[in-house]
This record gives sequence, structure tokens and C-alpha cells, in this order.
Amino acid sequence: MSYVSRLKLNNRIYQKNPEPTYFQDGNLKKQTEYLPLDIEMIMNRMQSGEIVEIRDAYIGKIKNYLLASFCIGLPKFK
Repeated sequence: MSYVSRLKLNNRIYQKNPEPTYFQDGNLKKQTEYLPLDIEMIMNRMQSGEIVEIRDAYIGKIKNYLLASFCIGLPKFK
């Protein structure tokens, strides 16, 4: 499957973890707050012309910014 991305190669996309882990004192473990998404795997499962919306996606290493993300499968070229 071919695809085009407007993201830089070093950017990663995350989603909030529905079940993060906590310390014994009740504080959230920061490294479990977000789960990285494998965009390449998502794109490889898509059919030509299929549109996938990734809801509640975040981008950024230090600050997490809410991202509107859509994946559109490109048609195969001969």
C-alpha cells in the first residue's frame, strides 16, 4: 500500500492509554499515560480508497498536542 504523510519522519503519534499504571501513592506513571501508534501497520491493513480517522490522537515528545488525523488509502498505480 502506498501512502503520503505530511508529518515529519521523526514525529510519533500517540493515543491516551485507557488503563495507565499508577504508583502506590496514587500518582500516574507518566510513561504509561500515552500509547504510541504504529501508523505504518494501520496503513498496511487499509484497502485502496479506504478512509480511517484516528480519534483523540496526540503528537509531540515534550508537549502533547491534540491532532486531527486521517489516513486515506491511495489507489495502486501501474
